[in-house]
Parts: sequence; C-alpha cells; structure tokens
Amino acid sequence: MRVGTVSELWRYPVKSMRGDRVTETAVTERWGLPGDRGWVIRDEDAGELRSAKKWVELLQFHARYVDDRVHELLSAALGRRVSLHPRRPADDHEHYRRLAVDEADLPRDRGILRSLARENGSKFGAYLRSLTPGTIRERDDIRLV
Repeated sequence: MRVGTVSELWRYPVKSMRGDRVTETAVTERWGLPGDRGWVIRDEDAGELRSAKKWVELLQFHARYVDDRVHELLSAALGRRVSLHPRRPADDHEHYRRLAVDEADLPRDRGILRSLARENGSKFGAYLRSLTPGTIRERDDIRLV
C-alpha cells in the first residue's frame, strides 16, 4: 500500500551536526545511507562520545569532509579537547553501551515500550536495517508492506 512520497533526503556526516541535502543515495544493509552519521564527537577528557543532547552547540556546525585539522578546529570551537571517531556497527553493543534484545524475546504487546520508557527514562531507540539494499531518490513512493 502506497503511504507517501520521499520529499527530501539528507545526509549528516557527523552526528548532531548539520548536513547536506542529496537527491539520491544508496541504501546498504550494513550502514543504511553511506556517509550518514559516519562520525561522532568524542570528549577526550571524559573519554565519552557526545551529541547535541549534551552539547547543544554542535547543532551550529555544518560537517563536510574537507579539512585535515578537524580535531584542532573542533577543540578550539567547543573549548574542549575533542576528536572525531568513526561510527561503529549498530551491533557493537559494548561500544554503544546498549542491550541487544532478540525480537523473539519481546512480548507481542505495547506494554514493552511503556516499560522500556519507564525503566530507561524514556531513552529508547530502535535501529532498523534495510532488507533490500538499493538506491533511494527524492519523489520515490513509500510503501507499507
């Protein structure tokens, strides 16, 4: 069943920074959109990955792959010692401090989402993967299957 049309496609090279509009892109089984959120900021002093949830000023930056001095420039702009780190596969649970739950372990009711929200302070996300790699373009149909 057709439920809509792709109006715009955006790729964000660094998590929590502005990106660029693309008219078409590949969709891969492992990474989704190549180059999308391929990098994340790491606070070197805290030893942790950071996003706009912690540092809202990241939303002021526009990421592009052009300058070799990126660590130095970001550190100066943020007033902290930071570096860019490449994205890890979604199933690297140790890296993301994430629990892996097999679909077969989930009950077939909506209560599981309420419980996850209650137990995790409403911090819950789901990673999706492409079942069929290919290309997506603006104006493509969106179908519910």
